[in-house]
Amino acid sequence: MDRSNPIHNPIVLGLGTWKILLSFHLQAAKRVLRFLKGRTYYGVFYKNGEDEELTTYTDIDYAGDLEDRRSTSGYVFKMCSGTTSWSSRK
Repeated sequence: MDRSNPIHNPIVLGLGTWKILLSFHLQAAKRVLRFLKGRTYYGVFYKNGEDEELTTYTDIDYAGDLEDRRSTSGYVFKMCSGTTSWSSRK
């Protein structure tokens, strides 16, 4: 053991990178929470006992825009008289 050489563990060297990434993710999470806190007056109300089945609506229009010939698509998921998820893309 007198002539042994210490080796560097690459995992230990990468800890600084993880701290930077963790800090970045925490800042992003705080921004999202601040945004949501400022929007508490918006909301979706779900009524208990009404239409508890998940309903899905979808639509697509292939090249319907005559100017750029791009398609438009969208979907809506509804449950208990409220929208749970939606998207619309061109």
